[in-house]
Amino acid sequence: MLEWIGDNKEWLFSGAGIALLAGIWAMYKLTHKPNGIPQVIVQMEHSPSAKEGEVSKRDYSPPVHIDRISSISPKDIKDAIDKALPLQKLAIYKSFEGIKIEWDTLLTTATEENGNITLMLSLKDVMMLYVWCSVKYADYRELGIMPKDSKIRVYGVIETVDNMSVRLRDVELKYIEAHENS
Repeated sequence: MLEWIGDNKEWLFSGAGIALLAGIWAMYKLTHKPNGIPQVIVQMEHSPSAKEGEVSKRDYSPPVHIDRISSISPKDIKDAIDKALPLQKLAIYKSFEGIKIEWDTLLTTATEENGNITLMLSLKDVMMLYVWCSVKYADYRELGIMPKDSKIRVYGVIETVDNMSVRLRDVELKYIEAHENS
C-alpha cells in the first residue's frame, strides 16, 4: 500500500487525486446513513442552591412520558391533509394512525357521560384541526372546574384522522397552566 502511494504521489495529491478521494468519501457517507432510531437525551445538571441528594426545581414542564414519541406536529398533519389530492386524502389519514404523540392543547369543550369525559381540544398554532379524546372522569376530576382555553398537554396514540380532527386513544393528560404562571 505504501509502495503504491509512493509510486502515485504526484497525481494522488494533485487536484485529480483529491477530487477522487473526496468522491469516495461522499459515496461512503451517502451509503452509510444513521439508522434513524430516535435518541433520548437526558441532561442533568447540579443546582448550586440544591442540597446534596435533592433535585432542583425547573421552570419548564417535563414531558408526561419518556417514551418513543413521534416528533410529528399537528401542523405537519394539517399541511399533509391540505396538500393531498382528493383521492389521496384517505391514504394520508391512515398514514398517521398508531403514532404516539405529545402535544400542548387548549380545552375547547368537554362532555361527561357514564363516567367518561370526551374532550375537544384546540391547537394554538393550527386552525380548523381539533383533537378529540376520552378519559375517565374519576382520573381527571379537575376537568370539572377547568375554564375554557385551559392549557393541557395530551399524550396518546392517534386512532383516526380526518380533514378537521385527530382522535386519540390511550390518553393521558397533564395540566400545564400552573407551570407557566409560577
